[in-house]
Amino acid sequence: MANFSSSRKRSASLAGGLVALLTAFSGTAVAGPTGAVGDIYVIGATDLGFGFESPAVLQYDGQTGELVGSFASRIGGQFNGMTWGTNGNLYTSWQGSFGRWRIREFNGQTGEFIQDVITYNVGDFSAAKGMAFGADGDLYVGDWAKGTINRYDGTTFALKTSTAAGGIGTPNGMRFAPDGHLMVISGGFNQVREYDVSGGGIVDAGVFATITGSSQAQDLTFGPNGNLFVARGAAGGVAEFDGVTGASLGEFVAGDSSLPVNGLAFDNYDRLLVSDIFPISRVDAYDAVTGAALGPFLTDGLGDIGGGLLSIPTIITIKTVPAPGAFSLLVLTGMLGSRRRR
Repeated sequence: MANFSSSRKRSASLAGGLVALLTAFSGTAVAGPTGAVGDIYVIGATDLGFGFESPAVLQYDGQTGELVGSFASRIGGQFNGMTWGTNGNLYTSWQGSFGRWRIREFNGQTGEFIQDVITYNVGDFSAAKGMAFGADGDLYVGDWAKGTINRYDGTTFALKTSTAAGGIGTPNGMRFAPDGHLMVISGGFNQVREYDVSGGGIVDAGVFATITGSSQAQDLTFGPNGNLFVARGAAGGVAEFDGVTGASLGEFVAGDSSLPVNGLAFDNYDRLLVSDIFPISRVDAYDAVTGAALGPFLTDGLGDIGGGLLSIPTIITIKTVPAPGAFSLLVLTGMLGSRRRR
């Protein structure tokens, strides 16, 4: 697996292929130790050999970019979104056979499949690319099929409430702001909308930012400077917005329609990581302060049998400490009130 300074030696064996195949069926991790703080997790695939691959959440060393292994994988279907839970486990949206969608829970240390916490009927749900746990412990999920945002109890995963059908169009990336408001990309309307969830509901607080020159913006995150950054989808590039007012600050990473972008995350090493899905699947690195290009950081590489494949990488997430829910609460406590309402 390529990084800034080295490449991994590759080998292929029947035994390795069988191990990878059994691992994918069981949903356990290929390599260990796993779950390291600061490591990078990307939706991709595991190479099963003989021309077959299986969807997987791939884990990379956060500093070097070396592949650690297939952290979580299941045969067939596809991963679409993921987020860390307040209990430290990884939650993913998953489309299985006959178009049935599920929210699946994996052990945050080993990648072992634990359970399906939510199972939807065929045709009742789709996508869930946007997923986030709030400081309240509840899980928020975007539903493409209905154009809604659903709020689930973070323990029982019973549905608490949902926004009006079609109200947000196609919800993509989702992230909580320092003031506790939920920020969601409305891909079809090229907007970032914000929602107040403090009263137990999901109250639309209006358009926070307008994403100009974009086509189905995919993901968003807050940077170390407190501003909001948005991956602009098919238009390429990353847009930056004032984290308080939502005013456009221009392109942090210049857009290029020949290089569509999908997921993005600021890592623990002063980099912004952005996943490209065409013409080559890879994750590029940029200076977190200036936006200067640092070059490809994770690339496909067509690894060993049992190794990782960045097959159309989508969501990127970083393992944090303390657990993401606790971290969000600390940030909320320290910064609440710093963001003035418009």
